[in-house]
Amino acid sequence: MNSRFCTGCAQSLLLAISLAACAAPGRDAAPLRGPETTVAYASAFVLAGRISVRVGDRIDSGSVRWSRNANEETIGFYTPLGSQVAEFKRTAAGVSLIRGLDRQDSASVAELTEALFGVAIDLDLLARLVQGADALQTRWVSADGREWRLQAEEFSAAGPHRHARRVSIESGDARVRLVIDEWQAL
Repeated sequence: MNSRFCTGCAQSLLLAISLAACAAPGRDAAPLRGPETTVAYASAFVLAGRISVRVGDRIDSGSVRWSRNANEETIGFYTPLGSQVAEFKRTAAGVSLIRGLDRQDSASVAELTEALFGVAIDLDLLARLVQGADALQTRWVSADGREWRLQAEEFSAAGPHRHARRVSIESGDARVRLVIDEWQAL
């Protein structure tokens, strides 16, 4: 697996996260209402899944592991064979991005990702999209005028919580898909 692929996969996931975050409305702690039940939003959780990115005829894939609790948040990006490509870590002290031996620090995820990739990320809003707290399917127009379609689907319930099995983000010939294999509220 070459590093260009790994960097592209990580950047595409960051783009997916930011687009999902930008499409979601404001957050609150109210219970989520589904068509058949009321579920609670989990602010602490662990998520493991797979990502695929298609742009034109090129397809890349990898995996992601996201853990969040009151004190720390970590998102790891991996090749299909399990080698770690990059890791974001957020603590009370700030945010770090680690890629190999390189480490960059910042006060926020949005600041660090905006500086590195040109994309600001709001992980709180992404967490709500994955749990279906906001619109399950919506459209978003990026600053360059490109229209993106965001969709969370195939929800599973676990006690008072739920999570999407798939999240997809599409625009023209670009498609990012996140398949959530494991999700657990903490």
